[in-house]
Amino acid sequence: MPQARQNKPPKYKPVEDNRRKHGVEIEFISPHSHEDSAAKLNQLTGLACSYEGYTHRRTTYWKIVSDSSVVPNTGQARRHMSGMELVSPPLTFPQMWEELRVMCDALNQMGAQINKNCGMHVHHHAAKELNGPLGGVYAGRLIDAYCEYEDIFDMLVPASRRESRNANCRSMAGKKMSRYIAGEML
Repeated sequence: MPQARQNKPPKYKPVEDNRRKHGVEIEFISPHSHEDSAAKLNQLTGLACSYEGYTHRRTTYWKIVSDSSVVPNTGQARRHMSGMELVSPPLTFPQMWEELRVMCDALNQMGAQINKNCGMHVHHHAAKELNGPLGGVYAGRLIDAYCEYEDIFDMLVPASRRESRNANCRSMAGKKMSRYIAGEML
């Protein structure tokens, strides 16, 4: 297990900006069809949710989408469970935490499960920074920060997702990506 760095001052100070939007994606295994899962989430949460098939279209409501990387294990497949992904609309930070709590409670109530193929991730809206004149520098520094602290992030995930043990989650530790992204801007 990676050891946490001790007594190292943080290089990056987090800023909570309630104007910036975030999107959440939760991969899970459901005992219900995609359509029925969306209907149950509507019923249990009062939040709008629709089955959308396979799409990356941004919506103003929660959606269930197909995800071929989310595969039921043998026991789940025997029970005719299906892999799928729940995707939020763009939400402010406070909205994200509240709606995420409500949706996770509802997923538990409807019997959703996870396995090693499942994960959750958050998208952060950073168009202003990435589309500006220093977008490449910003993106490179953000990725470099992740690379530097990957061992800390690894403590948040199961061993099967650490280092390069999972085809969808390859390690970036020790890499310096900013030079490739920003090119001559650095």
